Amino acid sequence: MSSVIALSDELIRVGEMRDSGYFMRGIAFEYGGDGVDINLDRAIDSYRQAAYLMPDSITFLYLARAHMKKGGEHHKSALRYIEEAEVARKSPMVDVAYARYYEELPTPDYVKAGSYYLRAAMSGRFAGFFGYSSVSRKLGRKFRALFVDCVRITLGPFLFLILGKKASETLTR
Repeated sequence: MSSVIALSDELIRVGEMRDSGYFMRGIAFEYGGDGVDINLDRAIDSYRQAAYLMPDSITFLYLARAHMKKGGEHHKSALRYIEEAEVARKSPMVDVAYARYYEELPTPDYVKAGSYYLRAAMSGRFAGFFGYSSVSRKLGRKFRALFVDCVRITLGPFLFLILGKKASETLTR
């Protein structure tokens, strides 16, 4: 993993791909690895630099996720970056990010999270199906969760044929 940091430093130094270098560095610090400790502050700083250079939906979503991982007041800041991602490009991944935001609040809003997961599921994203099913179980709606799981299993092959890899696209936690 320390080689990833070295490569990101080189990309930043060269200048043509600084945005990718900062993004890569953010991922390295967010997840850690061989020779690199997890450092969410440095990950947030790197993602912020990448977002400044490349104001793209995915960059803002990674920045929001790192803030949610930090918790506390940082969790509240994540909402701002999810909204920025939505402005940059509305996608089902933005809906998943909103859902996770509301699901992971200190006092979770499972109803709101469920509505965002449902939007993502209606767009054919498995993360939406899994999330909606999970939230339904937390709300005591076991039959609804079972129904959603059956729909996901039934539609799964068709979603992969129609959407390909996009169907399983998600931001890991």
